[in-house]
Amino acid sequence: MLIFNTTYLVPDKVYGKWIKWIREENIPYMLQSGYFEKPQIAKVYSNEEQEGESFSVQFHVAGLDELEQWHLKYATEFQTNFKSKFGEEVMFFATILEIMDL
Repeated sequence: MLIFNTTYLVPDKVYGKWIKWIREENIPYMLQSGYFEKPQIAKVYSNEEQEGESFSVQFHVAGLDELEQWHLKYATEFQTNFKSKFGEEVMFFATILEIMDL
């Protein structure tokens, strides 16, 4: 099991628009693809100076094959939609985390 994590740097002036998009559009979009489950949002605390706040949006995904299939089918549409909503105002990057046994 993997976690697909996307970290967003959200300026204060667009936070309301961004959180509405995450809750009402992005999470449903990701879930409807059938590849992701267990969404969660977390605020990222940092000692570094930055304009706005950082947030982590995470989904569980079965494995790398499923993530690759999602990427092939949906990533371009996701990026186009995101760019049309936020342009260069909100920055993001994605990471993949592997859930380890304790």
